[in-house]
Amino acid sequence: MKLKLLITLWLWFCLKLGLGQNYIPNYSFEDTLTRTTPLFLPADWVVPTNESYDYYTPLHNSSAQHYQFYAPQNLIGYQQAKSGNSYIGIKLYDLYTSVRRTRREYIQLTVFSCSFL
Repeated sequence: MKLKLLITLWLWFCLKLGLGQNYIPNYSFEDTLTRTTPLFLPADWVVPTNESYDYYTPLHNSSAQHYQFYAPQNLIGYQQAKSGNSYIGIKLYDLYTSVRRTRREYIQLTVFSCSFL
């Protein structure tokens, strides 16, 4: 009985401690790298495949040639970011072709390290 109570309290404490912690760095894509290309790129995120992603941010000049990657109004349409001003676009499925493609667009963190202390 005491063991069940201790395990229950321990699990409750661990869940309460971990709830509300955000261990993903740059989750809103606001931090950018120094520009090596004409476009800005989000920090801490990489592309593990040869495919690309679209990074929409107000840092791209709306009147220049990079208007398609401006946020919130761009070539695709109008979309506000959930938090901050920037967001990522990936292609999950191509509706406009009948040919099935095996390409996948996704991003992942470069290094994921978290500590509880």
